[in-house]
Amino acid sequence: FIGSSALVFAVDLFFFVYFIRMLAKTRRQIREEYNIHGTRSLDFLVSLFCAPCAIAQMGRHTADYDTYIAAFCTSTGLPEQIEVKLPSDEGEVNGIGVQV
Repeated sequence: FIGSSALVFAVDLFFFVYFIRMLAKTRRQIREEYNIHGTRSLDFLVSLFCAPCAIAQMGRHTADYDTYIAAFCTSTGLPEQIEVKLPSDEGEVNGIGVQV
């Protein structure tokens, strides 16, 4: 019984560390793509201590939810008819990455 709880703890710890690492990496990539000031250590700390805040901040920086309503079960979180462009893509793009 004691061995199984240690195994469960180890698996939980692995997935927790993996989640925090992927969240921090995603936050860093968004920050670099949109030229947002910050550091890798800050990305890690925000992801570790306030993951919901980091996820909400990434959403605010990658879409204009005042203009476009959020949509569930889509790859971008925006309605299907909205074409999302990154700042590095060619074409006329507004400041948040949605083609106008």
